Amino acid sequence: MNHPKWLWVGLTLAVLLLNGCGEKPKGNVDSNTAATVTSTPIKTNPLADPGEIRTFLSNKGVPNGDIYLQDEKVHVNIVGLNEEIQNVFAERYVADTYVLHNVEYTIQELEAAQKLLEEHNLYLKQNVYGSSIDVIGNRLAITMPDSSETTAKPEIEKLIDPNMVSYTIEKLGQPHVVGEIVEVESINNHLRILILEPGKDVPTYWFSFNDRSELYNEAEKEIHLSDLEKGQQVKLWGTGTVLESLPAQATVRRLEVDMSDL
Repeated sequence: MNHPKWLWVGLTLAVLLLNGCGEKPKGNVDSNTAATVTSTPIKTNPLADPGEIRTFLSNKGVPNGDIYLQDEKVHVNIVGLNEEIQNVFAERYVADTYVLHNVEYTIQELEAAQKLLEEHNLYLKQNVYGSSIDVIGNRLAITMPDSSETTAKPEIEKLIDPNMVSYTIEKLGQPHVVGEIVEVESINNHLRILILEPGKDVPTYWFSFNDRSELYNEAEKEIHLSDLEKGQQVKLWGTGTVLESLPAQATVRRLEVDMSDL
């Protein structure tokens, strides 16, 4: 059967109209007509994971003197802090959760300086009690007795920038411990004494000796380790480091013993 031409035209027009009313075909959208979508980046709160800042600094290659927590904020030491670094932090971290400080030394430089003390055996040679990294002060903190200050400082500063170091000089002051020797013991030819403090039921300290330990009687006359005996009353000054065992363990800086009854 032959259909009139006007019928075919009508059917074609109807199909076109239906296609126009349906979903738009998926595909590339003309860049001229595409909607512009903007989003605000989510910032990180460093207080939730302070260690993440260390990773961030490392990945960015930012020289730094490490981080620390203070006043409910993360403090970040930056060597060569500038506006660009400040902007990077502002884009990544929540405001008022961190503080940036411009410092002189990286944590690696401070750790390397501390290692020099051990490599050159200055703890023993110069009677240096100890050292630590002062992250807040961005310094290597060194502790020594006042009797070592004159000789130890020049030797330290031959190896380490003097501006990198802060010193704690311990004066003799009052005895750290007063008590009775209740045991004298030799372990591998190293003598130590057990001390019972007044009012205590059990001994509280083991004190060992090193080459710098000073031993005196009340008349300020020097004595020797072989002069130490059970029952003696002694005054003891330690070198500052105490191992919190039971009894505690320390090293003698100075010992004074009352030998008047011997």
